[in-house]
Amino acid sequence: MITKKRMIFVFASAVALISCGLIIYVTLLLTGQYVMDDENLVMKSTTTLVDQNGTLITTLYRENRQPVSILEVPEHVQQAFVAIEDERFYQHQGFDIRAIGRALYKDVISGEKVEGGSTITQQLAKNLFLTNEKSFLRKTQEVAIAMNLERRYSKDEILEMYLNHIYFGHGAYGIQAASKLYFNKDVSELTIEEGAMLAGLPKAPNSYSPFIDLDRSKNRRDLVITIMQRNGYLTAEEAVRIKGKTIAIIDQEERDLNPYLTYIDMVMDEAAERYHLTNEELLTGGYRIIVPMNEEILVNSYEKLQADQYFPKEDVRAEAAFVLIDHQTGGVLAAHGGREYVRKGLNRVNINRQPGSTFKPLAVYAPALMNGYHPYSLLKDELIDYDGYTPRNYNGHYEDEILLYEAITHSANAPAVWLLDQWALTNRLNYLNRLVFVLKIEV
Repeated sequence: MITKKRMIFVFASAVALISCGLIIYVTLLLTGQYVMDDENLVMKSTTTLVDQNGTLITTLYRENRQPVSILEVPEHVQQAFVAIEDERFYQHQGFDIRAIGRALYKDVISGEKVEGGSTITQQLAKNLFLTNEKSFLRKTQEVAIAMNLERRYSKDEILEMYLNHIYFGHGAYGIQAASKLYFNKDVSELTIEEGAMLAGLPKAPNSYSPFIDLDRSKNRRDLVITIMQRNGYLTAEEAVRIKGKTIAIIDQEERDLNPYLTYIDMVMDEAAERYHLTNEELLTGGYRIIVPMNEEILVNSYEKLQADQYFPKEDVRAEAAFVLIDHQTGGVLAAHGGREYVRKGLNRVNINRQPGSTFKPLAVYAPALMNGYHPYSLLKDELIDYDGYTPRNYNGHYEDEILLYEAITHSANAPAVWLLDQWALTNRLNYLNRLVFVLKIEV
């Protein structure tokens, strides 16, 4: 028979337990709120460089990530991740007592840590706000943050953040980058078997990558499919049929970025100068930059710069720089800062140098063509003394007379100086001043 005294004791104990539980719950919420930093929720995103037709040229990133909405992720792909990572994702409030108990039981039976009890929300909390330190305090903070995330965001929002954040191996962060890497397709186009393969990667990307071990990757994918069937996402017939499919990955060739390095650096420099964007902001901000680059000209000009046949044969490798500008828009079509240019290295495009023969068309031939001369006009090609200055052709050869277009082709010095001497120097300077003025307006 239960005495009144015992009833009071039981009631007091229950109140104490409830109060203790409430204190722990509130403490966890407050702790999680204290640890959370909303800035960590802003994920690093890939910036893309595209040409004026919208064609992708290259990407800039600290982490190769292209965030997508959960609405773009097919339901069967979402189900694959929930099945393998957190079966009770839609039932718990951030942490799963059943999963933790099951994990502890298996750890005790095996005598070592063989299974984790972390939910998707806990994994997100750890990845966004905490380190990989294994301690009771870190685990407590993880649970506290997970509970706060569940209070602030819907399940779809949490799953979206998780899918956009996790690492899939080979430099790919987030499911969109992973879909592009392994299958060269948008996440919205993923099939069930493709989604299952990706869902199997986050646990150990290097171990389960199909690029590294195709058989192990398939076994992991088939495990995901089995668990999807167990959770009612697939029928037995569907699971058997899907397991019979091979993994059809796209082994993409490494793209040679050397032709693009100067142009990329100049874009980043301009972004800093004109829009006050730091390199870090550009590499993590997910910007879309439209550039006037002509990719064909850029690659071809790079190949020409690398060909030794176009340069003097000397002991030291001759250097060069190249810029091509659209004279109508002022847009840079191609640029190379050197034959051996390295990222953020010496950009010879921006180095002040003696202009040499590149100045002849501007100072001599263009004004001549505008004042009665034509490409077939004859110019004197002789050794002539101009008050103590005698210009010489680089090859030491003189024709007495040479066509204007041949003088340009061979970059002959003697006819250029002779032609320059035909007008007063002030006239040439006036022309050059006008030219510079026009260039400034176009830019």
